Amino acid sequence: MKTPRFLGMAIVAVMLSAFATSCDDDDDDDNSQPVTSEDGVVVNQKKLVKIVEYEEEREGSYFDIEVDTIVLRYDSKGRLIRLEQEHYEPEGSGFVCRSYTESYTWAENSITVHYNDGGYTGDFTYALSDNLVTRRTHPDYDGDAYQYDSDKRIAITTEIDGSYTNEYYYSWEGDRMVKFSESGSADYVFNYSGKTCKGYIPLIGGCVDDLAVVHPELFGVRTNQLPDYEISRDKYGYENRNELSYTFYSDGYLESVTQTYENGRYYKKVTYFWE
Repeated sequence: MKTPRFLGMAIVAVMLSAFATSCDDDDDDDNSQPVTSEDGVVVNQKKLVKIVEYEEEREGSYFDIEVDTIVLRYDSKGRLIRLEQEHYEPEGSGFVCRSYTESYTWAENSITVHYNDGGYTGDFTYALSDNLVTRRTHPDYDGDAYQYDSDKRIAITTEIDGSYTNEYYYSWEGDRMVKFSESGSADYVFNYSGKTCKGYIPLIGGCVDDLAVVHPELFGVRTNQLPDYEISRDKYGYENRNELSYTFYSDGYLESVTQTYENGRYYKKVTYFWE
């Protein structure tokens, strides 16, 4: 799977982990089951409008910081139409900012994305069937194919590039993604204790695709179940436990996810804004 362009959210080995506190359980409209439009997008819950990710790495005298800010815009039907990212990273004695944008055009059973990566532009397309994404085509490689289980949850993603293929497998227990595996490479096992939030947790969508972070319902990954921790195991037997903590807004929506992993070498905080 090509690494997602914004935030690199599909790198699960550095994403999902441990301690969580439960959300408020206010009895309002957001406690209802998600209602979808004819386009398959949820229309009765808050939408993610901004993401701020702060990440630092420390090892000996080495110290590195990167910051990403993403603004998300929607049309009157609640469909994502614009993504604007600014990525800040150290350069010399200061920081350099790199910009990236995506514009989304929705049609019947397809979504076309036009991107601008610092002046380099292009297009890729999602194909949908029964309001689920089945294929992602890209000019730089053949694309990705998506398969679903009987509950319409993502089951397999196949990356195709000429004669090369790579597969990713997803296992579910109800609304919980309990395992994510990359063929011949690594397994990631998610552990739960029943903690939830209002709306959904964007990190689970990040295991699949960029668009799944914003519209997880189009990939069968919309869930409000919060993992307590995640154990990653690579093909050489190396095992790592990723620790994670949550904060919430007063209405129970997820405000931030803070992660510390590899014995404190890495620290990441992702903050979410909803409307």
